[in-house]
Amino acid sequence: MNGLFSNPALLILIETLACIFVATTAPTRFQLILTFLSMCAINECKSVRFMHQHFHRSLTERKLNSLYAVFNEARIDLSSWISNFSLLLIQLIPEGCSTYPIYLVIDDTLIEKVGTHFEGWAKLFDHVAHNGTNYLNGHCIVTLVVELPLQHENGVVRYVRVPLQHKLWIPKKNKGKENESDKESIVPGIPYKTKYELLREILELSIRSLGENRSYVLLADSWYPKGEILEFVNDNANVEAVFNVPINTVIYSTEVPQPTGKRGRPREIGNCLSPKKDFSMIDIPGTGYRAGWRDVTTNLFGKKKCVRALVTESKEQKSRRLFICTDPDKCTIPAECITDKTAKAIIEAIPEASCFACYSLRWAIEVTYLEQKTHWGLSEYMLRSVTGIERLINLQSMVYAVLCVLPWLDPVFESLKELSVQERRYEVGKAINQDLFLRSFAEELENQENSEEFMTTFCAIADKIRCFAKTGT
Repeated sequence: MNGLFSNPALLILIETLACIFVATTAPTRFQLILTFLSMCAINECKSVRFMHQHFHRSLTERKLNSLYAVFNEARIDLSSWISNFSLLLIQLIPEGCSTYPIYLVIDDTLIEKVGTHFEGWAKLFDHVAHNGTNYLNGHCIVTLVVELPLQHENGVVRYVRVPLQHKLWIPKKNKGKENESDKESIVPGIPYKTKYELLREILELSIRSLGENRSYVLLADSWYPKGEILEFVNDNANVEAVFNVPINTVIYSTEVPQPTGKRGRPREIGNCLSPKKDFSMIDIPGTGYRAGWRDVTTNLFGKKKCVRALVTESKEQKSRRLFICTDPDKCTIPAECITDKTAKAIIEAIPEASCFACYSLRWAIEVTYLEQKTHWGLSEYMLRSVTGIERLINLQSMVYAVLCVLPWLDPVFESLKELSVQERRYEVGKAINQDLFLRSFAEELENQENSEEFMTTFCAIADKIRCFAKTGT
C-alpha cells in the first residue's frame, strides 16, 4: 500500500488505518484501506461497483468480485474495528481533560429503499412522514455517537462528535406472537433483537473499549429510557444519564408524609407530582422558553431513586417537556464546552439546572445522520445482504469518524481544525488525486525514452508541487 503513495500525510493516514483494521488478513486490509481512500477521493460513492470503476481499477488488478467478497464473505469482526478505533480516540484526549465525562448519544434513523431484494427490509413507521405517509419500505439503523473533549485553538476545549457504530435492526418474523419462546427475525439465521438490546450491546462494547475507569453520561430522547437501556445505567456505576422522558412519566415528591397513626403500612414515597402543576416556572431571558426544576423520586430504574427533574415549556406551542438527570454533580458539563445559546441561558437563569446543559450535545447525532445521508451515501448502499450492508455503512461511518478527529491524529493535519468534515474530506481527496496524478505521470515518462536531464528537471518540479500542496508556499 505504501508503494502506491508518496505524500507523507497520506502515509500517516494509511498507517493509522492499518492499526484500525489490524485484525483482518492482509488482502482484506488492503481492500478496506483502498475503499476508505476512494470514499475520500470520490465525491459521490454511489455503490461498490462505482468505487471500483473510478478508483480501485486504476491502482490494482483485483477484480470487482474480490471487493464484493470483502463485504459479504471475508472474516471481518466489526467489534475489533470499534475497539481499535476507541483506543486511538482515548489517546487524543488531553491530560487536562482526563476527568471530563465522555458523552454517549444513542438514536435510530430510517433508510428508505426501493425494491424487495434487500435483506431485512420491512414496512416501518416514520413519525416524520418524509414521503407524505407515516410508513416507508426500508431499513432501521441504530447508532452510537460519542462526544470527546478535545483541545481547539488557544487551548479552548470543545466536545467533538464521533460516530462509533451502526447496526441494522431486523424486525420480528411473527409480530403477533409475543409469547413465542424462540424469537426469529424476518432474516433466516439471525435471531430477533429489540433496538434496546442492540444498543446495549454497542454501549457495553464502547465502555470496555474506551475504558471502564472513565465517567460516562448517556444522552437519549424520550424513546429510549426503558428496558435494557435503563438496566445498562443501573449495572454500570460509572454511567450516569440525562434523558428526555415522556411527559406522563410518574414522578414523586422527595418528602415522604409522616405516619398518620392509622392502620396499614406507612408510605415510602411522597405525593405524585404533575409536570404541569407542581413545578415553579420562570421565564428564560432571550429565549422562547419557561423552565422549572426540583428533585424528585422515580421508579424508572427499577427501584426508587432520587433524580433531578427539569420541565421546559415553549411559549409559542405551550408544550412541556420533562428531563431527568441521575446525578447532577457527575453530569455537569464544563462551562467552556457549552455552545448552545438556549442551554447557556437556562444555566444563567437556573444554576441548579446546569446538569441539563449537556443534553444540547444530543443534537450532534441528528447532524451526523443528516451529513452522512447528504454527503456520504449512507442511504445509497446497493448491497443486498445484512452482513454486507452493515460492513459498508460502518466503513462509511469510519471514514466520517476518522475525518472528525483527523486534525488531532498528527500535527501534519493540525491546519484542518477549523474546517468542516466535508472540507477535510475535500482536502484529503485532493491530496490523494494529486499524488496519484504525479505517480501515473511518472510511470508514463519512464516508459518512453527520456534524457536524464529531462527526468531530473521533472523530479525537481514534482518535489516543488508536493511542497506547495503541503505548505502552500
